[in-house]
Amino acid sequence: MVLRLEAELIGIALQSSFVWRTHVGWRPFTRHGFVVMAGYGLVTLGGGASAEALIAGITGRSLPPGNAGANYTYAVRSTLHMVDVELGWEWLFLRDRPVVGAALGFAGTLTSRTTITPQYTPRAPQATASLSAYGQEYLDDLLRSYVFTPVLSVSVGYRFF
Repeated sequence: MVLRLEAELIGIALQSSFVWRTHVGWRPFTRHGFVVMAGYGLVTLGGGASAEALIAGITGRSLPPGNAGANYTYAVRSTLHMVDVELGWEWLFLRDRPVVGAALGFAGTLTSRTTITPQYTPRAPQATASLSAYGQEYLDDLLRSYVFTPVLSVSVGYRFF
C-alpha cells in the first residue's frame, strides 16, 4: 500500500518536466569508434496536487486543523542534479566529419530540491507550512533514493576538427 502511495506522490511531481544533459567524451582508440562519456543532467519536475490527504497519509502526519476533508491544491516543484556514465560507439562518415553514435549507460541522482507550496490561504499557516516542509523532505529522500535509471543515447553530430 505504501509503495503505491509513494508512486502516486512521485507521479504528481512528474506532470511536467524539463531535462538538460551535458556530456564530455573520450575516444581512447583514434582508429576505432569506442567512446567513454560522462555527464551532468539537470531535471526539473513540476505539477500540482489536490492531494493534501495523500501527502499527509504518506508522511504519517495528520492534516492541519480546519483543513481535514478539504480539497486544496499544492504546487509541487522538484529539481534533480544527476550524473551519468555511458559507453558507446561512434561511426564516422564523409571524411570523418558527420558522426552517428549510440551509447548505453547509467544515470543517478546526486541531490534534489523540492518545494511544496499551498495554492490557497491556509487556515492554519504554521501547521500547513510544517506539513509542506515534511512533504518536501520526504519527496527529496524518495527522489535521491530511487531515481537511478539506465540511459540509452543516440546521437548525430558534426566534427569541426
